[in-house]
Amino acid sequence: MYRLTAIISFFLIIFSLSSSVNAQEVKEMNRLSIDANIGGTNAIRPYATNYWSNSIGLFHTNLGARYMFNNSFGIKLDFGFDRLKNDEFGVNSNSLEFSSQYLRTSFQLVANLSRFMHFENFAPRFGLIIHGGAGYSTNKNSTAPLFGSWDSPDKDNMINFIVGLTPQFKLNSKWSINADIALVNHIYQQRTWDLTEKVNRRGFDGLMTNLTVGVSYYIGNKKEHADWIPKELGGSEDELTNKEYENRMMMVEKKMRDDDNDGIPNTIDEEKDTPSGAVVDSKGRAVDSDEDGIPNQFDKCPDSAGIISLDGCPQKWDHPIEMFMEDLDTVAETTDSTSTEVLNTDRTGDDPVPTEVEIYELYDYQELHIVVGMFKSKLNADNYVEQLRIKGFNANIVGISKGFKVVSVGSYNEITEAREMLKKAREEIIETAWMMKRLKNY
Repeated sequence: MYRLTAIISFFLIIFSLSSSVNAQEVKEMNRLSIDANIGGTNAIRPYATNYWSNSIGLFHTNLGARYMFNNSFGIKLDFGFDRLKNDEFGVNSNSLEFSSQYLRTSFQLVANLSRFMHFENFAPRFGLIIHGGAGYSTNKNSTAPLFGSWDSPDKDNMINFIVGLTPQFKLNSKWSINADIALVNHIYQQRTWDLTEKVNRRGFDGLMTNLTVGVSYYIGNKKEHADWIPKELGGSEDELTNKEYENRMMMVEKKMRDDDNDGIPNTIDEEKDTPSGAVVDSKGRAVDSDEDGIPNQFDKCPDSAGIISLDGCPQKWDHPIEMFMEDLDTVAETTDSTSTEVLNTDRTGDDPVPTEVEIYELYDYQELHIVVGMFKSKLNADNYVEQLRIKGFNANIVGISKGFKVVSVGSYNEITEAREMLKKAREEIIETAWMMKRLKNY
C-alpha cells in the first residue's frame, strides 16, 4: 500500500508544480527530443521457488519521444524491452533455468528539476529530469509468440507504474548524454517473472529496476532545446540572447528618458523643454496658475497675470490709464483744422460714432480702431499691449498721433463689428475706450 501512496504522491507533486510555478511558454526554443537508452535490468520479484535472476542482468533498452511544453514541464511516451534470465554468475548461479522477454510502454509526465534548482547559475551544461507515469506491460516466454493467447501460461499482462531520475550532460545544441535510473512497479501481475507459477497477491507486487545510459537528440531549427533554456528567460514570450536582452533594456531606457529633467518621461511629456526647476503636472507641463505664460516657479505673482519683464507681475502705472488717454476735446483743439475733422460723438451711448483723428504714422490701414490707451512712453505702450494680450485681447499699437502711441484692441472696416468690440472693451478693459477713424484724406 505504501508503494501506491508514494506513486500517487509523485503525480500529485508534478501536477501541483505545473499549476503553481509560473513557467510561461517560450516560443523560440525546440521542444521535441528522441531519447534512446541501453543498460541493465533487475527483476526483483516475484519468483517461484528455486528461481531468481542476476542482481543486474543484461539487458534493457528503451526508446522514447519527449515533448516539452516549456522549459520546466513536458510529456514522454517510451517503449522498453528487458531480457530476463536465470542467474548464471557467481555463487548463486544454481537458479533453475528460464528466459523471458518483458515489453513495456508508458506515458509519462516530465519535470525539468534543473530549472527549479537554477543549474544555469553554477552548472549550465548539467541537467536533471524527473519522470513518472503509467502504461501497459507484458512478460512472455522467450520461445512464445509475441501476440500469443491472452491467457497463455507462457504470457503475463500487467499495468506498470514507473518513476525515474535522469541526470544529463549537454554536448551541443542538438545532443546530450544521460544516465537514468527507473523503478517500475506493477499491478495485475498474475505470474512470476519465470512464468512457472501464479501470483495470488493483490495490488502492487511485481517490481523491477532499470539502470541505463543513453543519448537525447533535439529536433527543431531553434537555437536551443527547452532543457537548456534558463529559468529567468522562461517567463518571457521569446528566447532572449544576451544581445537581445541588452536591446530590450536599451529600449526601456529610451522610453524612460527625461530630457528636461522634470521627472516625466519623454513618452508622456507634453512639454519636453520645461525650464529647469519648474514645477510640472502629471503630463510634464509647467504649472501656471494665472495662465500668463510664466511658470509658477518663476512667477513672483502666480495668482495675477503679469508680464515677463516684471517676473510675472502686472504693470503698476505711475498714473491711472486715463492720464495716458488724450481727452477728445484736447485732441480736437490741438489738431490742425485743415487736416482733421472732429465729429460729434457719444462716447457712452449705445450707438457711438467714430472720431476722426490725424495719424502721423499708421501701422494698421483698416478704417476703424477701438482705442483703449494712448501713451507718450513706448515702453508703457508695449507693456500695456502685453498685458492685454495675456487677457486674450488682440492688442496692437496701430499708430502715432501727436506723439502718442495709440493702443487698439481691434481694427475693423464695418461699424457693427467695431461697436461690438467697443462695448466689450468698455466692460472689460476701461470705460473710456473709444472708436477712432483715420482721416478720409490720409
